[in-house]
Amino acid sequence: MMHMTFRWYGPDQDPVTLEQIRQIPGMEGVITALHEIPAGEVWPEEKVRERVAIVEKSGLKLMGVESINIHEDIKYGANTRDRLIDNYIKSLEAVGKCGIRMVCYNFMPVFD
Repeated sequence: MMHMTFRWYGPDQDPVTLEQIRQIPGMEGVITALHEIPAGEVWPEEKVRERVAIVEKSGLKLMGVESINIHEDIKYGANTRDRLIDNYIKSLEAVGKCGIRMVCYNFMPVFD
């Protein structure tokens, strides 16, 4: 089933407010990211839960995330890649524990 969603860059990072997004006819939720967390760092579950709470307070649902950024060392196969892959897995687990079932993977050579 398809859901009507809109991208939202997060509090203090998007000129479009959740209240404005909610006014779009048929809008159910947003797709967002924790842009403030550097590539390679873990998205802590509590930070994901905070973002979910902000979105739900507006009457929308956080229906997916994008850009859990892939650290360059993973792409290059550097010695630090295993630790960074573990961090990526932990971020995916945190998102899943918060009930978010869709992740847009960004493996393109253009970086956020």
